[in-house]
Parts: sequence; C-alpha cells; structure tokens
Amino acid sequence: MSAGIEERLRRVEDELELHRLVARYAVAVDDRDAATLSELYASDAEFDGRDRIVRGRNAVVNYLCEQTASYGPSIHVPQSLLITWFDDGHASGLATGAAELSLLGKRLLCAFRYYDDYVREDAQWRFRRRDIQFIYAAPTEELAEIYAGELRKRWPGAEPAPADIPETLSTWRDSKGL
Repeated sequence: MSAGIEERLRRVEDELELHRLVARYAVAVDDRDAATLSELYASDAEFDGRDRIVRGRNAVVNYLCEQTASYGPSIHVPQSLLITWFDDGHASGLATGAAELSLLGKRLLCAFRYYDDYVREDAQWRFRRRDIQFIYAAPTEELAEIYAGELRKRWPGAEPAPADIPETLSTWRDSKGL
C-alpha cells in the first residue's frame, strides 16, 4: 500500500529541514557562530574531524571553535545531500561540499564529503554524527599539481598527506572504469 499524502508531505518537509540543517551549519562555521552550532547538534553528538573524534554537543562545538580559531574568512558551500531514511526520527546522509579558507596566510580550496547521521531531538532535526572526508585541501598555488597523486591534503604547516577519498572507496579500488 502506498504512503498517504500526510506521510509523504512529512517526508518532504523532513528532507527540506535536513537540507536547511546542512546549509545552516556551513553559514554558522563561516560566521564562527558557536550558539547556532550548538543548536544544530544533538546532545550526544559525535564529530570525526581531521585529527580526532569528539563526543558530546559542547565538545563538538568547542572542537569546531578551536579548528576555526586560526582561520581568516571562509566560505563553505554545500553542494548536494543524499538522504537514507530509517524511521521518522533517524536518517543518514552524504553531504558534498567545497570551501575556500584563509589559513596561516594561505588561501586554500577544499572539496569534501560529510557522512552524517541525523536524529530528531526536541522536535527538530540535528546532527547526531558528522564524519568529514577530504577529496583535497590545498593552497591555491598547489592546485595544479595535487591531482598527480594521492597527497592531496596539504594543510599549511603540515606535511602533505593522502586524501581520504576516493582512493579508499571500494567502488574506486575495484573499478575498471565506467
């Protein structure tokens, strides 16, 4: 039996709320808005960042504030969001995005994916877990050379490191081309 119109409308509203959640996150990070970030995360949230996993809403917000404290202006641009529904209060998502960052006097460009888990808490959708995976992060002057290999994470002040994706994806490793 097909879902009723009310159930279908609720799913559409939920999907729009999750798209808005991802967009609000990007703006809050760019604005260094800790209060808004706190509203976006569940009380038992986890964030898997570049260097560690942090647990709990306050710890996640503090981590994000620490990470962005040395940044100059930034612009995060959400690009797409693919949602998998589990029930009316739980979903997961794959959010793609890009960013322009100013860090230690360098202008960086980044492309990444967030692997998210969402939960409805206090009648609103929130991040339960975010795991960021970088396709690349490099100063603009290095962009031309980064695609020659896997060392596409080039944060100022750190040694070049392998990108998180796509080489680690089973579909990438097993692919013989499309």
